[in-house]
Formats: sequence, structure tokens, C-alpha cells
Amino acid sequence: MAPSKGKDSTGIPPRPAKFATVSIGPEEVKFMVHKELLTSHSNFFRAALNGRFKEAEDRIVRLRDEDAGVFRFFVHWLYHKRFPNKHDAGNLYQMWAGESTNGADTMENLVFLYVFCEKYDAPELKIKTITCLYEHLDDPAMGCPLPDVDTVKYVFDSLHESSPLCNLLADAHCHWANDDVWSDFDEGIWPPAFIGKVLRQYTAYAQGGRDRFSFLEPCDYHEHKTREEQSACQKQQEEELEKL
Repeated sequence: MAPSKGKDSTGIPPRPAKFATVSIGPEEVKFMVHKELLTSHSNFFRAALNGRFKEAEDRIVRLRDEDAGVFRFFVHWLYHKRFPNKHDAGNLYQMWAGESTNGADTMENLVFLYVFCEKYDAPELKIKTITCLYEHLDDPAMGCPLPDVDTVKYVFDSLHESSPLCNLLADAHCHWANDDVWSDFDEGIWPPAFIGKVLRQYTAYAQGGRDRFSFLEPCDYHEHKTREEQSACQKQQEEELEKL
């Protein structure tokens, strides 16, 4: 006999889903999101919505310094486990891809999304984001430009210089930059920590460390705790590539 509608196999009615409201930016743009999705993918939201704070009682979290567009990308990933594509309804994909034909706008959105993930401790999406960013920069067919000085400044102002994204930006400029990137270089506007990372990398090249033609790998920026974890991640990446 099939279970009654609205009941699981034990005959117990399912508990109603709980939602949380997240208010974004000074305009207080409201997003209603399943609480379980927020708390299972972000340690920040887990603490805010399950603790003894007022947010846990009201199920309202206010993030006044964040951008509503970036949070919309975050929510989209929570529900779909992927980044926006052209099949998504509304203007979401247009926001994600922008008007650039070389992936520059998507690259910038990935940077913004990564910073959000690091600030609000969303580890799974953080890895997905920096992997996708790496693939954008590494794909010669796409012709995606390197992040410009404003993007680099934003990252180094927002994150600790030891962040994987800071490391990727420095490595990318050492690995893929050409003369045009440095032709108008003004050391007064680039973050000192970024310049230091680039100089250390070039010194390693000159002293026989990792050379210009060494391969960078996404796992260089994943903060894996064990070799086993890294091997599992690499295997998963290979399987995903085979599906393409």
C-alpha cells in the first residue's frame, strides 16, 4: 500500500521546511532561503541561525556590506550546485556572463563570489569557485584576461595575503602575464603584498625553483589537509572533465 500523500514511509507527516531571511546591502534586499541550505553550506550561517543570537530567534540575518548580485549567485549555487548558465530564467545569466566575450565579467564575478565564500566560511563553494576561476585563466581558447589592478586591490584589501586567491592572482601574473600587462605598471597603486608575492615567485624562477613552464594545478589553491584528500579531489576533477 502506497504511503498517504504528505507522509513519508513511516506514516509521519514531514516537518514543514524552515526559511531564513537574509537582508543584503544598505538597500536591505531580502532573500528567503531554506535555512537548512544556508546552515549546511556555510559555517557562518550555521552559527548565526542555530546559536543564541537574535538572528537564530528571528531567522533574519543582515549583511549590510554585501552585494545583492553576489548573494544571488550564492543562493543559486545552494539550490542548483552549479554556476548560472544560459538556460536559467530571468537575467541571472546576463548578470553572470556580462557583456564580455572573453569571460572577463564571469572571472570578476568568480572573484567576488570567492571573497564572499571566504568571509562567510562556505568551503565547498569556495573550492568550486577557485577551480572555475583557475580554468578560466588557464584556457587559451577563452582568452580571458588576467584580473586588473582594481580586482587585485579588492582581493588583497578583502582577504589575508595568505589566502589561496591572493596566491592564485600572484601565480597567474607570473605564469601568464605578457609585456602588455606590465607596460603601464605603477607600483604605487598595486598592493605591496601582491608585488612581494610576484617578486618572490620570479626569484624562485631565477634560482631554479618552479620554472615558467611548470604546470599550475587547481589543487594548489584548495587547502587540502591530506594527500588522500587531494588525490580524491584530483580524481573528481578528472571524472568531471570526462563528462564534458
